[in-house]
Amino acid sequence: MTTFTVYGSHGDLVATSASGRVLEYAAIGDGEYSAIAFFNIAEWRQAYPGEVPGHIDILDIGYWTEEGEYAPPVGDWRKDKGGFA
Repeated sequence: MTTFTVYGSHGDLVATSASGRVLEYAAIGDGEYSAIAFFNIAEWRQAYPGEVPGHIDILDIGYWTEEGEYAPPVGDWRKDKGGFA
């Protein structure tokens, strides 16, 4: 199984490259990311065609929580990085 890592100030999450499902979470501090269940890897691939996900900043990828809430990528951050919002 191929995976990618999403990192941020509250820890690192490892997810499957095929579905974006979170497999593990190494928390830093308060565990703020513990409710993240899936990353929107399909949308990320549309924004970065041809790139292989490896290490992705949490601001650069949308995600769903266990409660079904969606948090989109941060558009201004992505534009500054050179991706498509």
